[in-house]
Amino acid sequence: MSYSINDELTKKTVRDFYEKYNKIIDPHGAVALAAYNKYIKKITKSKDQIAIIYETADPGKFSLEIQEILAFQPKLPKQLKSLKNKEELPNPQIIQDYEDFRNYLKTIAT
Repeated sequence: MSYSINDELTKKTVRDFYEKYNKIIDPHGAVALAAYNKYIKKITKSKDQIAIIYETADPGKFSLEIQEILAFQPKLPKQLKSLKNKEELPNPQIIQDYEDFRNYLKTIAT
C-alpha cells in the first residue's frame, strides 16, 4: 500500500505537528506522518493508534522550507552550522579505480 502526499498536505502536516507538539518535523517526516494518517484513517475509526515516525534529517537541513511554513527558521545543530563555512565540492566523475578514488577522498577530507 502506498500513498501520494502533495506539497500542501506536507506543509499542513508540519504546521499541525508544530502547533500540537511544539516540535518541528522535517518535510520528509511530514510526508511519512501524512501517509500514516491516511492509512490509519482507512483501516480504523480509533484515534488511539500509536505510530513511530523515524526521521533521518534535522529540520535545520530544510531551513528555507521551514521558514516558509512556520515563519521562523529552526535552530541549526552545530554539525550543520560547521557545513555553512565549507566550500561546496564539485560533483566528481565516477571513479572506478580504487587508488584514484582513495586519493580523491584524501583531497576532500582536509
